[in-house]
Amino acid sequence: MISERVPPIRAVVLDLDGILLRDDKSVSARTRVALQRCAEAGILLVLATARPPRATQLVLRDVPWFAYAVPYNGTLIIGRTRPLERHLPIPWETGQRLTAWIATRAPTSHVSYEVKDTWYVTTDDGAAWADGSRLGAYAPQPVQVDARMLEGVHPTKILVRDYPAWPELAEAFRDTVHVLATDGGTLVQIMHRDASKEAAVAGILEAEGVAPRAVLVCGDDANDLGLFQLCGFPVAMANAIPALKARAAVITASNNDDGVARVLEQFVLTG
Repeated sequence: MISERVPPIRAVVLDLDGILLRDDKSVSARTRVALQRCAEAGILLVLATARPPRATQLVLRDVPWFAYAVPYNGTLIIGRTRPLERHLPIPWETGQRLTAWIATRAPTSHVSYEVKDTWYVTTDDGAAWADGSRLGAYAPQPVQVDARMLEGVHPTKILVRDYPAWPELAEAFRDTVHVLATDGGTLVQIMHRDASKEAAVAGILEAEGVAPRAVLVCGDDANDLGLFQLCGFPVAMANAIPALKARAAVITASNNDDGVARVLEQFVLTG
């Protein structure tokens, strides 16, 4: 249900897959126009995604009006037109303990490291990651290295595939890392314990002097739940998980049916 009194929107937070991008990984012309109109109206645009910076920057060539990019689920803040920057890597000791834990309990799972803007896979595990990501033309390519080269590295994010027992890991390492399962539970993403989309966006809003109640956020997956709690006007895509739809102020159309453009036109670009 939509409240009859929608607060004036001063900022919009969007993700890539399932929201800004259609399933063919393109941005519709209608969405591009809506985003440009928002930027011209002084609306702060923030892109918050699990994707790495290299994939994010490729998308932003098509939609350059975002002031901030928040890759890796909030582990990085990149001010595109603003000076604010942040990086929260996992300590190398924690990364090594995590990798050893997973190797012992789930030896058939696949682990890789994102370090700032480079994706590392081990030579023994490279083939398992060869299909890259769901970003199509924007897909980042992994760099294969010997596992010993990752010793002492501070990973920005650790990715794990084929690890259904991830809640066990999340509980065991709850004091040191933040664990998310996305893509239907098939991809486990491990980050610094203080890293999240909502924490990064909250820091941006504070720096910009924007109250969270004046923020519209569109979400579709579990890593958007925190943003739905933070922002005053949460919008679930038609293709969103049920937990987001239950918390949304409104449910818009799907990512393939101009869901973002429709909600911006109705609630931001009015009058």
